[in-house]
Amino acid sequence: MKKLLTIFTVLLFASVAVAQGPYNAMFSGAADAIAAKDAEALSEYVIVDDVRSPEMAKAFSELLIVVQSGKFKELQRNHGAALKQYMPKALSSKLMGLFAFAMIPPLADIEDAASKEEDGNTYAVVQHRDKDFLFEVKKMDGSWLFWPAALKPSEEIIETSTFFKEFVTAIENNEGEALGTALEAMVEKYVQPTALEYKEQTAAGKIAGNEWEVAYGQAKMRERFGKNVISIELTNVAPEEDCPFIVKDGSKVMFSVPKAGEYDLIMNGMNISLSVEGENRSIIVTDGKILIDVDEEKGVINGKIAVQRDEKSYINGSFEISICTDDK
Repeated sequence: MKKLLTIFTVLLFASVAVAQGPYNAMFSGAADAIAAKDAEALSEYVIVDDVRSPEMAKAFSELLIVVQSGKFKELQRNHGAALKQYMPKALSSKLMGLFAFAMIPPLADIEDAASKEEDGNTYAVVQHRDKDFLFEVKKMDGSWLFWPAALKPSEEIIETSTFFKEFVTAIENNEGEALGTALEAMVEKYVQPTALEYKEQTAAGKIAGNEWEVAYGQAKMRERFGKNVISIELTNVAPEEDCPFIVKDGSKVMFSVPKAGEYDLIMNGMNISLSVEGENRSIIVTDGKILIDVDEEKGVINGKIAVQRDEKSYINGSFEISICTDDK
């Protein structure tokens, strides 16, 4: 899940002059399969090749149906109160694997798509939320097949599908404390603490493949949803003055904690956001840990961070930042 969750980002592409592609039948047929909640039928429209196995295509289809057929929303409506009471935080992070599928445009709403060639691949370009969303497309045995360009093929797609089916079974077959016991058993089965360790260095690493080292950071005490939190921003570009209202420049590492202490991200249902300078996207990371120590007398926070999405996005090391208040 950590790869799936954090690997999937919405990519923005410059507008180009393109010709209309013959993808209507593909998207229409796939949308009909979603409406019928038929994963076997939907998987017939999904690319299968050396990196995308038939099992992965089936798992992808099952998860896309969960999101686009409204099954997940229905589950929340029918069992929301029970989940609020018994849902372990660690499983909340696991369910974020569905976020990747929520970002895919509803296939039933696609009326047409442009065609684009890039790096030897063919893409169907779809307008979604005023942005270009790309599907990789291939013609195989006379039919067009698709795969979301921003979703990296991964065996974790199969694990996420297996997890969600077991999650649904636990919810529908248990009530009260029995539900809590069943969900805790799923934590033991599917969720593991991070294996990352802190490095003895200034916080540094990469964000989207670009070298990054902390040059400035600030913390603010906020109230969020009725609870006090410490919001922290780290950036690789120092502002002209300390504690600006908005940290504008640089690529950023952003997260919040309820209080001082050490937090394993996935075990606490937390994540860290890495923003990419000059690009309208963020990278969500759920693998790692953070350690926060508040020195109120000096007005600073000393912290450690060890988080990783993949080989292109990771941060590790120590930092000391100011606590910003209304008069500072």
